[in-house]
Amino acid sequence: MRMLTISALGLPALLLAACSAEQEPETEAQAINLHAMMKDGINPDALALWDISNAAIDDRGGIDASAMNDESWAALAEKARRLAADASELADAEAIMAAPPGVMIEEEDEPGASSAADVQGFIDADLEDFKGMAQALAVHTGDLAAAAEAQDAERAGLLVSQLDAVCESCHLKYWYPQDELPPGYPHPDEILGRD
Repeated sequence: MRMLTISALGLPALLLAACSAEQEPETEAQAINLHAMMKDGINPDALALWDISNAAIDDRGGIDASAMNDESWAALAEKARRLAADASELADAEAIMAAPPGVMIEEEDEPGASSAADVQGFIDADLEDFKGMAQALAVHTGDLAAAAEAQDAERAGLLVSQLDAVCESCHLKYWYPQDELPPGYPHPDEILGRD
């Protein structure tokens, strides 16, 4: 009986404490700043990755394993992992902001180029496809990181050679869809075997 009395007295106190506790208001999901992520993460890491692989390129366009060492393999894997992490963050985002208000994106001031508002419109028109392309980049660069960690020159070389097509397929839809490919230049989706 004594337990019941303590429990009966304790319950109202717990309820009163729960009701009086401050609840944080729900906020809208924080949009990921695509411009900053591209400028400060994805682009520098992709360029560094290509610098590493280009220094070891063979006459067939792959990676010559004899031109790589443990340090260059580790650097290639690290850049690929960072790209995969950034791409995963974009793929998982609830909202994407092309650029903060008043911030110009690269080439925005050139005639015929997309503005940040244009890019935002392209993304908003098909956010799920944008996130799917980001996921494809995450998978591709994750595979590249694994190949670099295994020092698999053939696999890493193939993935590096396809990386530009993975990037370009997204850019053609979301950054500069108004541009036409040069005659004879295959669409990146063709290079990657996508429909």
